[in-house]
Amino acid sequence: MKNKLSYRHFLKLTVLILGVSFSPVAEAAVFNLDAVDSGWYHITGNHTASINNYFTGICGSGCPQNPGDHRSFFVFDVTSISDEIISATLNLFNPSYNSTDASEDLSIYDVTTSIADLTGTSTTDTAIFDDLGTGTLYGSRTVLAGDTGVTIVITLNTAALTDLNNASGLFAFGGALTSLSSSGPEYIFGNSEDGFRRLTIETRDPVQQNPNPPSSSEVPEPSSLLLAGMGLFLAFFGKKKIEV
Repeated sequence: MKNKLSYRHFLKLTVLILGVSFSPVAEAAVFNLDAVDSGWYHITGNHTASINNYFTGICGSGCPQNPGDHRSFFVFDVTSISDEIISATLNLFNPSYNSTDASEDLSIYDVTTSIADLTGTSTTDTAIFDDLGTGTLYGSRTVLAGDTGVTIVITLNTAALTDLNNASGLFAFGGALTSLSSSGPEYIFGNSEDGFRRLTIETRDPVQQNPNPPSSSEVPEPSSLLLAGMGLFLAFFGKKKIEV
């Protein structure tokens, strides 16, 4: 029984060969940026610049000086990012979960407050507290009671990617528990003075070319590529019959 190959199949094979010859290779790069600062604001507007603990939620009677709601912030330096950002995650270590509820909802927001004001000491700036839990939602995650001693990963949405792509220098995120239902304790990120805070970014690099491109005299012309493709075809199929 003879093996037969149609003319249509021959054309498909030729196009495939040429396609492989001409196709550029797109690559992605991953950047892991550790936070340059973090902290919390109390509902009264209180914040101490030297404290980088990112406690989020209601401390309750365990914190007699600051029993009410706390919102957190995280600052990253994105100066090194020049290519288009196509995905990003916020990775926050959670040393402690304390709540009468089995889970709490953590939401991440944009921050319109200037970085200088955000990271400075404050005693009454409730506007910054409000800013950390309102505005454009960047992502959210349900944190479970068992999520103690683990890294909480929040996948950032397209709104966050757009703002990151338009950013330069320092960039901040706000964090708030949006499921609070009591006077506390109801919090996550307790005892997080030395917690792991990282922004992982994936970028789309420009089309990668041969790092040592051949000179113009060494680049094969399309006609040469076609002949090479036909040569491969004939070498592979030998005496097999081609049907029109």
